[in-house]
Formats: sequence, structure tokens, C-alpha cells
Amino acid sequence: MVGLSDWLYRRCQPRLGQLTEKLAIALALFSLAVGSLDLTVLALCLIVITLTLLVVTLRRSPSPSILINATHALGLLAIAVAIADRWPDLPAGYWLLISLGFTWLEWGLSLGDRYQPWRRSAWYFGCVLAGLSYFNLLAALDRDLLSASWSVAGLALPVGLAFVAVRAPERRYGYEFSLLAVGATVPLTLLLPWTRLVGLGTGTFLTGLLSRFWPRRSVTRLSVFFGLGWGAGLIQDVIPGLPKFTGVQWYPIGAIAVLGLWMLQQVLWRRVGSTSADLGEETLGVRLSSLYAQAVRYLGLCAERRAAAGSDG
Repeated sequence: MVGLSDWLYRRCQPRLGQLTEKLAIALALFSLAVGSLDLTVLALCLIVITLTLLVVTLRRSPSPSILINATHALGLLAIAVAIADRWPDLPAGYWLLISLGFTWLEWGLSLGDRYQPWRRSAWYFGCVLAGLSYFNLLAALDRDLLSASWSVAGLALPVGLAFVAVRAPERRYGYEFSLLAVGATVPLTLLLPWTRLVGLGTGTFLTGLLSRFWPRRSVTRLSVFFGLGWGAGLIQDVIPGLPKFTGVQWYPIGAIAVLGLWMLQQVLWRRVGSTSADLGEETLGVRLSSLYAQAVRYLGLCAERRAAAGSDG
């Protein structure tokens, strides 16, 4: 049917060509309904439908978004069904790696200046796959299908999103999704000492990077918060010779952290004042220093109140 449509287009009969394309799509959908009874046949039908839609979509100029998204979705579904048919007993960890790999592939395809409708579709489908990957990881950890060490794999999501957000800031909600992914995946890594250090370190780095390109108060607060958590994990799990701190034993360290935060705040505010006086305007460096000073002050107040409440109790 697609070949007949191509022949009609070459004969300058576009109406008959479009009618033939619609019949080809209808025939493909009918074969999909028939093939759904068997996984192998279903995979073959999905591949045929994907190729049919791809040909139909490429003939349109400009290509409609609905056809691009339908082709994209059916192609991913065909790959998933083919993998499930070929390896029916694939462990949860392998499915997680496959979904993360295709997530990164979609985000990679979304970069570039040409074929923008296809690249926008790749960006959104990458985000959909990222959500599926996250909930897959969450369910696998909850049902003990994966060990806690697998939680580090989830960090691939915020890393990929931050990369796309920095390289292609025109992608909608890139920075917001990056921050959301950091906040959603880092807590999953807190179960083991080494995963905790990797997770908090990655969260500190990514939020610091995001604050450089997307200066917001929430980003700088998270950056300082993750940095403090990483420092606490370093003291608790890495530095040799130190006992495991519990309860009130953390109060002296908390007091030192509060003092350090106040000193850092003074340094940052001093830098803001001197730079503003020299330049006479607010630059990115000045704004970042101001935001980090506010974040340090906020977390210092929270830590001070927490220590006061603990001592009263």
C-alpha cells in the first residue's frame, strides 16, 4: 500500500496518494489488533505500523506533530515489545538500564538545530521515559527486586536533564525538571554509606551547576543543603578513627556548622558589597553571591533553631 501511494504521488495524484496512505494505516491498525494475541506477531506488527507512519509523516510538509509523536511512540513500543519477546525473563535491573539508555538516547537526539519538530518530540519522550525509569526504580527498590546499590543508577536522570538544560536552554522546563529530578533521586541514595556520599555529592554538584545557569533561591538552598549533608556523611562514614555519632553527639558538630555558615555568609555579603561598589551594577557573580549568602543565612537559622530545640528537649 505504501508503494502504491508512492507511485500515485509520482504520477501527480496527491488525493489518491493520501487516500492510499489512510488505507495503509487502517490496514496496519487492523493487523495490530489481530497480532495482539501473540507477542512475536505483535512486535512485527508494531514495526510495520511504525515504518508505515514514518513514510506517511515524512511525506507531509510540514510534518504534523500528531504524526511525529505517534511514530515516535509506536517505535519505542515496538522496541520494548521486541525485547520482552526475545528475553521474557529479563531481570528488573536490565530493564532499568535499558530505559535509562533510551532516555539518554532521546535527550541526545533532542540536541541540535535541524529537524526541530522531531527533536522536540525526542525531548518530551525522553522526559516520559525518565518518569517511567524513576518509578520503575522506586518500585524495584520497594519490592526488593534490586539492592540499594542500584539507587545510584537513578542519578543518571538528573545528570542527563542538567546536561540538556545547559546545552539547550530553549527546551521547555529543562531547568525545572533537572531540579525536580535531583530532589527525587538523591533521597533514594541515602540507604548505604557509599551511595549516600555519591548521591549527596552529585546533588551538590548539579545544583551548583544549575545555579550558575538558572540562579534561583531554591537552587542555592538545595546546593548548600546537599553540601552540608555530604560533609556530614564524610565525617560519619569516611574519616577514620571517628566514632559513629548519635543524638546529642552531633550537637558540637552542628554548632561548628552554624558558626561556619555564619562566617561564610559574612564573606559572601562582603563580596557582594565590594563587587557592587566597583561595578555599579548587579552581575551574575554578584547575584549568585547574594543568593548563596541568603541560602547560608537561611540554613544557618534552621540549624540554630534545631540545636536550640534539641538542647531544650
